[in-house]
Amino acid sequence: MNYYIDENMKINPNKIILNSDFSFGTSDNDNESWDFQISLNESSNIILKFNKETFRCSNCEGFIFLDSKKIIKRSIEIGPFKQGRLFFESNVYPLPDYGIECIMENTNIYYDDINNILAMGNIEENSETYEFGNGQYIKLKGGNIIAIYIKLYHLK
Repeated sequence: MNYYIDENMKINPNKIILNSDFSFGTSDNDNESWDFQISLNESSNIILKFNKETFRCSNCEGFIFLDSKKIIKRSIEIGPFKQGRLFFESNVYPLPDYGIECIMENTNIYYDDINNILAMGNIEENSETYEFGNGQYIKLKGGNIIAIYIKLYHLK
């Protein structure tokens, strides 16, 4: 898979909600259509949801395994960013019906429980950061995802 950003398209305005069971996804009023998922690691901590017809990312969902020894708790800063929609180009034809695993090279998982930010990948990489959905950020390098950040909100 190759990923790219279209800076001419507006981001999905819906926030990512952290549920009481530590699952997360967009709010119920999100009407952005999707029918294809890409899991970024083997345990599906973070899944990107795409429209299979347009290849446009609608949002993300997943689960935080707080008891996992794989999660590193630390302060996370997202830094400056640009906005644009996330798309993918596939080298797999035909695409599977529902989704695919596309494991990132670096699957380190970080959680900032003070600022409610979940991150995965090489968050120290000095690459351009893009907000592709409200509170959803990504770093790309050579068409690959090298880091993803998700600002999590609680239902009120």
